[in-house]
Amino acid sequence: MRESRDYKPYKKEYGKDYKPYKKDYRDRDFRFSKDKPSGEGKFMGFNRVDKRERRFKKKRMIRKKVYGTTERPRLVVFRSLKNIYGQLVDDTAKKTITTVSSRTKEILEEMKNHPDKSQVAKLVGKAMAKKAQSLGFKRVVFDRNGYVYHGRVKALAEGAREGGLEF
Repeated sequence: MRESRDYKPYKKEYGKDYKPYKKDYRDRDFRFSKDKPSGEGKFMGFNRVDKRERRFKKKRMIRKKVYGTTERPRLVVFRSLKNIYGQLVDDTAKKTITTVSSRTKEILEEMKNHPDKSQVAKLVGKAMAKKAQSLGFKRVVFDRNGYVYHGRVKALAEGAREGGLEF
């Protein structure tokens, strides 16, 4: 962690034994930090916003509009570098109804035939639709979770539509 004049180290804020997570965006002093009194979020005169921070901003804006109910739950997508996850959430009860990911046994067996990640996402979407219909849901609200509706996110949505879900 780099020290500078206008940067307060996190040790004073969190205590002596605090060690931030390796990939925490607050570790670098040129990223957004509430501790910096001057030049907030600026590095050499340019505004710099972390990729993760941009996604969280989009996510907050989307969540103001997208809301899942007991009749029509929210289908949330999360993608990591290797896997993709989908879950049905009831926001009124604040509970996750069901989840499907590329790490489940059924999809792992089918993944051997489909090496492409977008094809795997389509399989996850179809499995999600099958699971949702078995629970009695035909209509859902799609939440892209701040990701761009392209590639694997789009493939999961198309797979869910092909499986019989409406959104």
